[in-house]
Amino acid sequence: MQIPSLWLEGEISNFKSHYSGHFYFVLKDEGAQINAVMWRSRTSGLSFEPADGMLVQALGNVTVYPKAGKYQFDIVQMYPAGQGFLQLEFNRLKEKLDREGLFDTAHKKPIPLYPQKIAVVTSSTGAALQDILQILKRRAPEIAVQVFSVQVQGEKAGDEIAAALQEINRRREADCIIAGRGGGSIEDLWAFNEEKVARAIFASKIPVISAVGHEIDFTIADFVADLRAATPSAAAEIVSQGFVQVRDRLRHLQQSLQYQVKALLAEKSSELRFLSGHRAFAKIQSDLRSLMMQTDMFAERLYTIQSEKISKISHQLELYSEKLHNLNPLNILQRGYSITLKADGEVLRRREMAAAGEIIRTVLSDGELKSKILEQVNL
Repeated sequence: MQIPSLWLEGEISNFKSHYSGHFYFVLKDEGAQINAVMWRSRTSGLSFEPADGMLVQALGNVTVYPKAGKYQFDIVQMYPAGQGFLQLEFNRLKEKLDREGLFDTAHKKPIPLYPQKIAVVTSSTGAALQDILQILKRRAPEIAVQVFSVQVQGEKAGDEIAAALQEINRRREADCIIAGRGGGSIEDLWAFNEEKVARAIFASKIPVISAVGHEIDFTIADFVADLRAATPSAAAEIVSQGFVQVRDRLRHLQQSLQYQVKALLAEKSSELRFLSGHRAFAKIQSDLRSLMMQTDMFAERLYTIQSEKISKISHQLELYSEKLHNLNPLNILQRGYSITLKADGEVLRRREMAAAGEIIRTVLSDGELKSKILEQVNL
């Protein structure tokens, strides 16, 4: 009896990648396990790297390994859990829409070279939106952006994306639409594989750029859209390319103009050097040199006069400083003299200014003395 091909879902265990290119591992769940093999001719078609602990869905046949006399599962196709059935649905819908002509290039609308306003259909919290906005701000700040925030995965995502596309077309305000999200598994991207989204893109009168996932990710939306961008960032670069080209052209013209101006200046400078060798110019240059020499002489005379004035004033200042130093009372005290003051601070100049018994102060160079007058003595 031959067992027909069947799908198994289980966890990879004891995974071994043989040097020959074949994969050997155990496929198990809570209640059972079976040895599995995937031959090299089939492993090259995998879209992921198998590893221990990974939950997968595998299509294959149950066979017997003759040498060990054990059953094994000969795998034909394998996907991370959930992707096997989704891949079949993807292929089914792709074939259906292709037969209906939704992918035909004849229906593709051109992307405007200089869009004034674009609509972005994506999650307002996703990194994809931030990438788009940053690139547009840097490359083409002239473009106005309107964001239509939608769920990009989950049960309601397809309905919200299709509704947003229909609303943008109803308003007729945008020149172009970017619809997409960042990368993820086939389950994460599945909203862009739904038939309702594909038909909403096809029905759009406004050109649609599909920007879903990474470069290796393909969705039904990519085939229906007027243009596929490898990533959301690439979509932003596409819609801004016209503005970048204009700025590059202007920059090139500016550089060309600068080169022409420099060349003209060089030519005129050469002419000026030629004319400067004429006798008339030589006479002017001689007169200028004579005037410059006279100017230098006057400047030198002024400098000499100024130096003499400063020297004379400095000498006078030194004399005045010496006189002030000699007249300083403190300097006189240092030579052995003193100053006598009354108790109230009045300088005692004559004997009759003080009476016997009065306290007087004698100021010396290093301090002062207080004294009491015993008597007055005539000289």
